[in-house]
Amino acid sequence: MDILTLLAVILPSLLGTGAMVWVVRNFVTKESESARMQLSKEIETFKHKMTLKNREITLPIRIQAYERMILFCSRIELGGLIQRIEHIPSKTKDLKALIIGTIEEEFAHNVTQQMYMSEELWSAILLAKFEAISIVKMVANEVGDEQDSLELLKGLSVQTDKQAQVGYIQAQSSIKREVAMLF
Repeated sequence: MDILTLLAVILPSLLGTGAMVWVVRNFVTKESESARMQLSKEIETFKHKMTLKNREITLPIRIQAYERMILFCSRIELGGLIQRIEHIPSKTKDLKALIIGTIEEEFAHNVTQQMYMSEELWSAILLAKFEAISIVKMVANEVGDEQDSLELLKGLSVQTDKQAQVGYIQAQSSIKREVAMLF
């Protein structure tokens, strides 16, 4: 057999094989791309369903957290807090410690709620807490630790009449705004 005959037999076979490889490769590539797109759509659908399910589960928990922080804010309002104290100690220093301890205890019961709200809102709540404690400390320092606790009560009443305790009101407003964004 000469080379021309051999080429005449091998060349069409190579061209046929090359064409078949090209067709199969294009087919596999298109099928692969189609499968990838289908999988991508299914993943997006799954993510969307999981997001909805997650919201369905976490929304009631988040709302409860906001409710608890609204309650916390109202409980650190000094006028109401003082009225809830059953046994008022006789000395200013003891009443100051009791009021601050009550605020800190209320806060400790609710500290985990921060995971359900924004950093900005949590900061507003912290500021409300610090404001209440600062007012108590400031008035107690003015009155003196060994004075009768009634003097601290009068001083707190005068102070809150003179300058409103706005921290808890601002925190409550921030909570309401954030909750409104959920709906």
